[in-house]
Amino acid sequence: MDKLRQANLFCYLPIKFCEEPERFEQASTWYERSAEQGHANAQRNYADMLMAGKGIEANPELAVSYYEKAARGGVPEAQFVMGEFYRSGMHGQKDLAKAERWYRLASENGNVHADTRLRQMRHAATQSSNGPEKLTEREKEAIRNLPEEIMQAANDGLVDLYDPEAQYAIAMMLLHGDGVERDEAAAIKWLIKASGAGNIDAQYEMGWIYGHGAGVKQDFTEAAKWYRLAAEQGDAEAQCNLGLIYENGNDVLQDYSEAAKWYRLAAEQGNAYGQCNLGLLYVTGQGVAKDAVEAFKLFQLSATQGLARAQYNLGLMYETAQGGTQNYEEAVKWYRRAAEQGNVSAQLNLGNMLAAGNGVKQYYAGAVEWFQRAGENGQVSAQFNLGVAYT
Repeated sequence: MDKLRQANLFCYLPIKFCEEPERFEQASTWYERSAEQGHANAQRNYADMLMAGKGIEANPELAVSYYEKAARGGVPEAQFVMGEFYRSGMHGQKDLAKAERWYRLASENGNVHADTRLRQMRHAATQSSNGPEKLTEREKEAIRNLPEEIMQAANDGLVDLYDPEAQYAIAMMLLHGDGVERDEAAAIKWLIKASGAGNIDAQYEMGWIYGHGAGVKQDFTEAAKWYRLAAEQGDAEAQCNLGLIYENGNDVLQDYSEAAKWYRLAAEQGNAYGQCNLGLLYVTGQGVAKDAVEAFKLFQLSATQGLARAQYNLGLMYETAQGGTQNYEEAVKWYRRAAEQGNVSAQLNLGNMLAAGNGVKQYYAGAVEWFQRAGENGQVSAQFNLGVAYT
């Protein structure tokens, strides 16, 4: 993953506002009346409008007072926001003890964002108990060149080095040499810090590093450990990669049922690779009951997202009447899409369809062209077909 997947350091979780200004004004008026009579949810919503300046002049100081009223009234979103205020020192004095108390109340009332913040604070406390951070010159330079969003969120211009988003950003700068000389060892150190505090992107990155042996010895057991942490937090890419490790038995006991479980979680989130890989398990009956119809559906979902492997598989299903009615025209369509992306199996099969005139007008020159492409990519059957074509 080359691109930094930046999470927000601070969020209000505001209500969704309508798009008509005059309705903002009406809403703020009624929320204010209700809030003044002690309605906790109205206090929270009125605070959102004051903070955003929707329907009323922005007044962060007054917004904070209404968030506090709502929080004391038991609204978990407002309790979380109060925790954010005290954690960051924005709109008041920084007080981690008060922040933790508000997060705990929000967590007890079911706010999942508060759960994450509590984990992060516990991790930061553990890290800080080990003494002050000793930074290399490269690390100091990375910190000086942190993204603008993180610098803006820093209290009094000082970056919180125990904040997992900041740790992740530092790691990615060191890993890719973005504004600083590359230092893979230092990058991994910061990724481990951020991962331990629950940062999903850092956990995924650690899985990728160990899975590909990037700057470390390749170790799929270690990769699976980090991918699992991200996968359990709902990261679809991590779920898919963890499934692949179990399907292939890379340094773990091969387990098709476990692979299917993680592929399914990724597929349910719309991940094209998860959909395709789960579809293949339905074709073979590994880890799931064999079901060509289900495989066909999954290949369709994945293929429409542009995944060449799924497009080839869908074309094959149409050609061989698996999971539905045989349809050569559809087979040609999907083979062509996959072939144009460089899938050699699709290039071979498209050539065969053109040579036979199945689903398309017979076109030998076109068939030879696709055999040529596949043959140059090492496809043995296409190379044989070319030999036949030229004799």
